Amino acid sequence: MDQVLWPEFQELNGALMQYLNDVTDRVIREEVHRDTSEATEMVQALSLK
Repeated sequence: MDQVLWPEFQELNGALMQYLNDVTDRVIREEVHRDTSEATEMVQALSLK
């Protein structure tokens, strides 16, 4: 087990972690930060009651 399964698991785990990291970075880059223009500022009056 220690000589066959564990090294194989570690290799597959490393590949999976790299894949998930790449997908996460791509989703954030393409979907979350798609619009890079400045946000419009909206002035709202505060009502004190």
